[in-house]
Amino acid sequence: MFDDQQLYIVFEYDDGGVDLEHFAFRNAGQTLSVIQQVVSSIALAEHTLLFEHRDLHWGNILVQVCKESKVKVDINGELNTIALHGVQTHIIDFTLSRMSKGKLSLFQDLAEDPDIFTGDADADYQFEIYRMMREELDNEWSQFKPRTNIFWIHYLLDKFIFHVTYKNNRTKLHSKSMKLLRELHKTVLDYHSCLDLYTNSSLFSNKNSNK
Repeated sequence: MFDDQQLYIVFEYDDGGVDLEHFAFRNAGQTLSVIQQVVSSIALAEHTLLFEHRDLHWGNILVQVCKESKVKVDINGELNTIALHGVQTHIIDFTLSRMSKGKLSLFQDLAEDPDIFTGDADADYQFEIYRMMREELDNEWSQFKPRTNIFWIHYLLDKFIFHVTYKNNRTKLHSKSMKLLRELHKTVLDYHSCLDLYTNSSLFSNKNSNK
């Protein structure tokens, strides 16, 4: 379908690990760390690029075993240290994402792809998230409405609480972390963005201000 003048770009990436759906988690301490890492990453992107991922299902987050015990995060002067518990995350697939840099905004107009909104939510909560985003944005996909990122955090919490089987689920770390995941699952939709969640929630108990 392309002529002899067609140009291509090839991107080469490091191995980012295994997607969340297929990674064997030891305990809920690891999934809580994943939530903290993802929220921090998205919060930074919201702050710097007016970013929405818009397709953050558990196939688009990769997990890699790591030796580091913690990572430090600084977003707009709000400092945090995240315990990694042996896992490091990488977010992928920005096909449906939205961002702005200066006067330029990039986005995928999902109003032109109505089939994405027809999936069965009983089969997977992911399909309901697309409809929740459409309602939040009034089907105007150029807008920056970072609450769409919060919808996906709620989806991830749902997966970690109800759909993940943990290898070691009888430890204090697992019980404490699962309690925090369940508490956040009940309240996360009250937040306006991942930056709001990062700044104002108890998800990060070691928060210090550098402002």
